[in-house]
Amino acid sequence: MRRFLQIFLVLRCLALGAGEIERLEVFPQTINLASKRSHTQLVVTGWLPNGEPRDLTGEAKMTSSNTQVAAISNGIVVP
Repeated sequence: MRRFLQIFLVLRCLALGAGEIERLEVFPQTINLASKRSHTQLVVTGWLPNGEPRDLTGEAKMTSSNTQVAAISNGIVVP
């Protein structure tokens, strides 16, 4: 049985200003935590109106919607 998890991101884009981010992408889009030792690093990219990407991983606050399925610490997802 698969369990699904939502990851919530709160960005504090102090240097860029919240209005400057046109879209956000989180990579990878799918996470498979097959064992207790599995882990996945998340990367958050913000795209500016001029098409320039910005790495916002360090500025993103990530939380798990179900900590019994997975936890997130410093952008790393673990079971």
